Parts: sequence; C-alpha cells; structure tokens
Amino acid sequence: NPQVWLNKADMAALANGRYYFQTAEELGIFTNVYSLQKLAWLNYLSGNAEEAAALLARVADRQEGQTKAISLYYRGAILNRLGRTQEAREALSAALSTRSDLTAAIEETGESYWRSGNRETAFNFWKDAAERNPQSPMANYMLAGAAGSFGRAAEATTYLERARQDTPPDALFY
Repeated sequence: NPQVWLNKADMAALANGRYYFQTAEELGIFTNVYSLQKLAWLNYLSGNAEEAAALLARVADRQEGQTKAISLYYRGAILNRLGRTQEAREALSAALSTRSDLTAAIEETGESYWRSGNRETAFNFWKDAAERNPQSPMANYMLAGAAGSFGRAAEATTYLERARQDTPPDALFY
C-alpha cells in the first residue's frame, strides 16, 4: 500500500498528474507508450492497482525490448500484490523472455511462488537472482527469510549478512 508512505502533498501531486495524463489519453493526445507507463504508476500509487495492471498490459503490447520488459515486470509486481499470482507469473515470464537479465523480475517471480505456497521454487528463483546479482539486497533478504523458515539458521545468517552489506542506508528501504 504505497499510501502508507505518501504524504498529503504527494497524494495531491499524484491526483494532479493522473488528471492531466488521463485527460491527454482520453483526448487521444497520448500515443507515447512511455508516458502511459508513467500513468499506470500514478494509478497504482493513487490506489488504483487494477487500473494500473490493465494499462500496463495494454502498454506492453505496444512496446519492445527493455521498455516492454519493464512494463511486464511492473504488471507482474502489481498482480502479485493483488494476489493474482498465476497472472503475475505469466507477466513476469513474458518480461524475462524479453530481457532474461532482469533480475528484479526473477526476484518477483520468487515472491509469486512464495505467495502461492511453493516455497522451494521461490527459494530457487531468489537463489538464481542472487547468483546473477550478488549485491541484490532484496534477493539476499528473501533468501535469508526463506532459509530461516526452512530451519536452516546458518544459511539464513549468511544471506542476511550479504543483504546487510548492500542495503542502502534508507529507512524506507526496510
């Protein structure tokens, strides 16, 4: 819920941004898929996750390469938060078929499997993400939590130490 960490000024700016972006889209001014991707995030941050996911699906159909992969990744992340894990995995798989090096999509796929109760598969995705990007605090924190839940305390401690080394000194990160 992004509204937990957004203040009133942020919410007002989001409302203004959404108004102008949506007006431009409704008038047919927007054909720029990069701007529509931003509108999707404004929708998500404003509490309209369903609308954001739908818009990202439409936008991705008109994009190519890295931009398409990012839209599909964002869509997968939003669908995960909506509890639609199968759809999330489909979007994330499409993102990875476009850009196999997108480690954030690998991490998010792990989260989708975890949310679905398939913990070992989730662990394997996070392990793959951490191997591809050893400085990823998210992958290492996920691995630490998973290893701990499996009763593998020493392994959990190792992943936790790795994660802490690369965690930015930002309270919002936590």
